[in-house]
Amino acid sequence: EQPGGGRQIKLDAVFLNPGEGERLNVKWLLDHGYLTSAGA
Repeated sequence: EQPGGGRQIKLDAVFLNPGEGERLNVKWLLDHGYLTSAGA
């Protein structure tokens, strides 16, 4: 369990392949519309 009630998510390229030479990370998810920024 995360402090403050947050969630931890493990990114696994088996389920979402980012493509040749790409790394699956939060920036990739943001850039490709899988996540949106909550703002500051």
